[in-house]
Amino acid sequence: MNAKRRAALSFVASVVLVSGVAAGTPGKDATPPLIRWAVRTDAPAAEDVPLVECTQVSYAVDVYGGTAVGTLTYAFSNGSAETVTARFASTLPSPVEVLGLALVSQGRLEDLAVEPVVTERTTPPRTARPDPRRPEAPPAPAVSRMRSAPFQIEARSTFEMHMRFRVPLSVERGIFGLTLPALQPEPATDRRRPSPPRTVLESVSVSVHQDAPLVAPASATHEILVDYLGDRTVIEPVARQFPASEAFSLTFATGSEKEPTLAARVQRDGEEGHTVEVVVDPPREPETTASRAKQVLFVIDSSGSMAMKDKLEQARRAVGRALDSLQPSDRFNLIEFDDDYHLMRPAPVEPLAEGKDGVKRWLAGLTADGGTKLLPALEAALEQPDDPERHGILVVVTDGILSDEEPVLRLLKERLGERRLFVVGPGPLVRAETLLRLAEYGRGAASFFGESDSLEQAVDDLCASIAHPLAWDLRLDWDGGEVTEITPSRFPDLYAGRPVRVLAHVRGDLPSSLAVSVNTVDGERRYRVALPPVQ
Repeated sequence: MNAKRRAALSFVASVVLVSGVAAGTPGKDATPPLIRWAVRTDAPAAEDVPLVECTQVSYAVDVYGGTAVGTLTYAFSNGSAETVTARFASTLPSPVEVLGLALVSQGRLEDLAVEPVVTERTTPPRTARPDPRRPEAPPAPAVSRMRSAPFQIEARSTFEMHMRFRVPLSVERGIFGLTLPALQPEPATDRRRPSPPRTVLESVSVSVHQDAPLVAPASATHEILVDYLGDRTVIEPVARQFPASEAFSLTFATGSEKEPTLAARVQRDGEEGHTVEVVVDPPREPETTASRAKQVLFVIDSSGSMAMKDKLEQARRAVGRALDSLQPSDRFNLIEFDDDYHLMRPAPVEPLAEGKDGVKRWLAGLTADGGTKLLPALEAALEQPDDPERHGILVVVTDGILSDEEPVLRLLKERLGERRLFVVGPGPLVRAETLLRLAEYGRGAASFFGESDSLEQAVDDLCASIAHPLAWDLRLDWDGGEVTEITPSRFPDLYAGRPVRVLAHVRGDLPSSLAVSVNTVDGERRYRVALPPVQ
């Protein structure tokens, strides 16, 4: 064993998991999403009458899990005295995916092919120099452009254009968010045409399909009516008509503050397969949700490479700051390693048994020298007495410059068992790919903080999350569906503020919902998440 001085410690880590689904509700300073449309014809317009005008539009939307699918209906009238050939064109914010277009005319419904429009720049755009005296404008949302195949419309007739679409909901702290974009016609390019008439939203109806009534449905843009109808909830604005240039936003929860929130999205993957995304968001009030006590083994790298860029000092500060996150019911131990390793105590101890002053003295005595052999230290950690009543966590603080990476990965596969592994990369010049591989095998995550990052904030965020293991041993029941690929292969646990995202490729038919099971301190819990219909 080496002769470095020792001290006691707490733990620190960070979980890097994809959070939620794409944002669905614009923030206060964000540019609201906008859909523009136009009907372009091959005939000129009269000087005093627009050729085709739209005065009414309507939304009919169904929400399944974390996805909204619906139909946007445009009601048009043709003011021309002749039959004309036309195309429907639209510009959409990027979260909105067009599933199909249908023309309803003379009592007939005709599906129209959808063609994406690619815009090309012939000259590079000029970039204005920023004015430091003026605040930056919020970024405009990304857009996509599409148009329909050509169709014919009869003289002096009315017709409807039905746009079937899909848009993801946001999920943040257990709250779903949905924004139905505002609608505005494209500006007329023909100066002979007068400005288009004001278009109104004739109706908006959102049906949320859930096994239980929603919690706290609300809108930041409109007063709403809520009607609970068994397995679905219908939400509509109180105003029957309002300008189409106003976006309609909605937020709601699907469970209590102490229950996780589930969302799912489905997309076609080839002719016979589907890609399914499932997101499990932690309870909205994790501090009041029962969590599991922990047994934390903290493995800290004190090799020579940790002397560069003050990486060892970063590790000392992180460990010292994290000590307060441990609860009296937790247990911990410390292992430092370079060419060899050293256990702080023969077995895990209570946090208060060592005292903060002893921990600080131990950390101050660490010096960075020697090689980087993680394998012996991990073997010693895995030989520590296991405690089935506590959540087993290994936290490795290292820059990832290991001399035994492959043997370490094999050891984790063979002996990690039910323990979880988190990795912290202090300072710059870390091997992020190595640390991510270690965390993936350990059903944990990797965290990095560099010279410009706030170590204190990173550690505080971590401690607020890892302090509450809320659910573990996540399992998905695909109801007979053939899963050909799934990421991650071993599901992480659910911690406060750290959603879990699963991406799977499924062959064949999909069920209408999936069952999700987890273990909690109150026993096994089972939830269902609705899958949207595939169109």
